[in-house]
Parts: sequence; C-alpha cells; structure tokens
Amino acid sequence: MPSKRAILSIILLAAVVCALGLAVRLSFFSTTQRNYRRAQSWLDQTIDMPYQDGFTLQSALRDVDKRLRGRNRGLKHVIIYVPPEGLERAKASFDSPIHYSSHGFPFGQSLTELLRPLGLGYYILADERGVCITITALADVAEHERRK
Repeated sequence: MPSKRAILSIILLAAVVCALGLAVRLSFFSTTQRNYRRAQSWLDQTIDMPYQDGFTLQSALRDVDKRLRGRNRGLKHVIIYVPPEGLERAKASFDSPIHYSSHGFPFGQSLTELLRPLGLGYYILADERGVCITITALADVAEHERRK
C-alpha cells in the first residue's frame, strides 16, 4: 500500500500536468482568437479599391495581398487561398476581368462587392500561425457558414 506522501505526490504531479495542459490550450486558443480578431478588424478598415479597365481577378488579388501584408502587424502569416475547384464551380478564372472601384468603404464590403459578380465570396480562417482568406464559389462560402 502506498504511503500518504506518495499518494499526495502523485496527486500534486497530476494537478501540475493538468494545469500545464490547460495553460497550453488556453494560450493556443487566445492566439487563434487574437488572429481572427485582427483579421476582422482589417475587414472594418476603409480601403480604396480602384480596379477598372485592365484588371483581372489575379491582378486585383495580388494588389489586395500587398495591401494586407502592409497591415498584418503581429501576424506571422496572411494567406489568400483560391481553390481551383471553387473557381470552376463559380465558372470564373484568374483571368476574369474585374470592373469595380470603391473609395472609403470597409475592406470586407469592398472585397464582397469585388468578388460577387464573378460568383465568388470569401471566408476567414485563423489559427495560431496566422490567417487564411479563402476565396471560393458563393455556394462554398455558404456551406462554410452553415458548418460554423
């Protein structure tokens, strides 16, 4: 039969292990939440999107990516991901022409208006490493929102 001291040592060790595991989970959760909130704050900031003649989806997304990289203070990674199957479902391509211009509107609203005529939308995923903006068919965005 183990002594009381041995039992208390085991209980103390188990409590420390549990506390460390909880601390790791809480720090992971808070970093993910912090990254998601940063991305949401970008969507609320005003931005000019002057995409008129000669802009394609690819050139507009490159410009958006460049603008985001200037705003990503504190994040390790900001990725714009466009799955090929999402473009196919929307019957769009990187060469699709863009005819959209906005001045002084929130970034999220402007991005929605830029993508909608092509049958595209976006959603944001965040984890401890950074943020991924996924641009895909509107049906895929709706499916993502249903699964949330």
